[in-house]
Amino acid sequence: MAHLFARNRYAVAAAATLSIGILGPLHARAAAMICVQAGDYVGLQNALATAANNGDDDVIMLQAGQYAMPSTFVLDYEPSTEHHDLTIEGGFVEGGGNPCSSRVQDARATVLHQGLLRLKMLGAATGSITLNGLTVENAFSADANNAPVQIFGGASLSSNVHIDNVMFAGNTSSATSAIYAFANLGALHIHNSLFASNASFSTTNAVRLGTLQVSNAFCAEIINSTFAGNVASAGGAEILGQCTTMAVNDIFWGNPNGNDVYFAFPQSTLLSNDDFFDLNEASNTESFDLLSIDPLFNPDFSLQDLSPLRDAGDPGGFLYTPGVLDLVGNPRVHGSKPDIGAYEITEIIFANGFDFQLPF
Repeated sequence: MAHLFARNRYAVAAAATLSIGILGPLHARAAAMICVQAGDYVGLQNALATAANNGDDDVIMLQAGQYAMPSTFVLDYEPSTEHHDLTIEGGFVEGGGNPCSSRVQDARATVLHQGLLRLKMLGAATGSITLNGLTVENAFSADANNAPVQIFGGASLSSNVHIDNVMFAGNTSSATSAIYAFANLGALHIHNSLFASNASFSTTNAVRLGTLQVSNAFCAEIINSTFAGNVASAGGAEILGQCTTMAVNDIFWGNPNGNDVYFAFPQSTLLSNDDFFDLNEASNTESFDLLSIDPLFNPDFSLQDLSPLRDAGDPGGFLYTPGVLDLVGNPRVHGSKPDIGAYEITEIIFANGFDFQLPF
């Protein structure tokens, strides 16, 4: 795909000017590129405000680092007449005088800490929203009308939400869901992402994902992602898709209140090579090769070397692929097949060709 340029100058977002960069594969049109310095959450909000009004597709490039915000600070993008796309990408580093010269492909490298994240296409807005390669952690809200993390797509079939290689951890709401990502009339795409230790102390799920789209063959896909330790009496995660929803190579595990996942329309849900704490949660879906076995997590919800989920995923094909990189930038397939979940194990434990048996 040809790479396009919107302008030929770059600057840091705090200076309120736009930069030029190479477009990623999701961008079909020229885009305005905005580089934000590490930790500059005010500059990030300025970039969002610019993106909501400049009449361009926008790519906001975040330098690697922690953006530690006051708990009440709102990262707000809520256009009502925007017909362009917004992409936020983490992991950029300086080089050759360019503040966003190259990227570190690791969600842990760029952290939005506390604050509130509201990326919402409102009214007649029709753009898509993409998050790629960053962490959103420790946001808290007591607002019944707004989750601490909200990502809403626009009012057209092409207004998609893409969440790729993103970690959502420790976000909490006392009045609604902690994470609410909804594609509205577009499609929802989640790949190689982690939803861990998020909590809701209301009557809803800790994580709510979905779309209102009904006309396309596939309206939601959740591929190689991990949902673990999300706390809510209603359930860890709710996934809503009235046309076909695919969940492949995912882990649903560890809500201490039970009910790790609820599929609102099981009759239109396709599952393959997923690992459930309770297989009853896959009832009435069309499912293949499901597992219910301890993933053997490390503390960060990566897989231990001897995890039974190693090389247990589906390699995909025409309808979906597991992606190129895992959550922290490792090659997605490191073995005969992809691992299940957001992380790929990279240690080689059979390198000498010996047959291995567990000691029991």
